[in-house]
Amino acid sequence: TVLALYYTAQICTLLGLALRRDASFLEAFKLDAPPDFLSIPLGLSMLVVTWSFSMLYRVAAIAAGWKPPASDSPSLTKLFGSDAFGMTVMVIVVVLLGPVVEELILRGVVLDALERRLGRWWGIGLSALMFATLHGSLWSLLPMTFLGLALGRIASRRRSLWPAIILHVAYNAVIVAPDGRAGGQRLQERRHRR
Repeated sequence: TVLALYYTAQICTLLGLALRRDASFLEAFKLDAPPDFLSIPLGLSMLVVTWSFSMLYRVAAIAAGWKPPASDSPSLTKLFGSDAFGMTVMVIVVVLLGPVVEELILRGVVLDALERRLGRWWGIGLSALMFATLHGSLWSLLPMTFLGLALGRIASRRRSLWPAIILHVAYNAVIVAPDGRAGGQRLQERRHRR
């Protein structure tokens, strides 16, 4: 419920910004043209690069003695539930809705404004830091900044949000997959016990 209200407020804000830009929602946020031919392979290749960086960072940090923090937040399956409804809501919110709204705000509004005022590289860098900070973890600050740089770079270079949305959706899907697999196994175990 909280996430639904949060995303509803963000979408309403984005609709207001589109009206202020005197454009349709799709035009205002560089979504008016369908993804070009290179969007999917570019987004997926950047997924490999950003995910590899995250894994190398994790290994190097642990080798240096910096352990990941014990999380105070519940796993995704505990948050959404491990039944079919919970898994469906988790995919919709975490894999689809979250990345699309974050890209519309951080690359469609923030990056666009920063690029016009400060230039391309400052805009990409500052929007990447904002992206990482919004994820609220010192442990993941560097990998999230790296992902934010990749998202900003491809959004800026392609002049479309589609490649960044594809990369962000794919990245979150990779993160959600272990929780989804564990939730699916628990659901099968419950059915088997009956």
